[in-house]
Amino acid sequence: MNQLIQFRCRINNGLIRIPEIYLTDIPAIVEVTLSPIPEPRPAFKARTKGKPKTIDEFPALLNTQGWKFDREEANERR
Repeated sequence: MNQLIQFRCRINNGLIRIPEIYLTDIPAIVEVTLSPIPEPRPAFKARTKGKPKTIDEFPALLNTQGWKFDREEANERR
């Protein structure tokens, strides 16, 4: 056997269970290297506890009603 066999398992009372499909391929004496599986990272959670979730829920901070906006005037170079 000159191949690498890799599988995931849970260690139970210090024992590593080898899956049955590999039992016939593995010799009586092997070298073991253990590598921990990284813990899954929790999904991103927005820090919006108690804050508005949509733009419509934000309080009006400035009343712009009645204002007139002219894009050409706002973008002209002076």
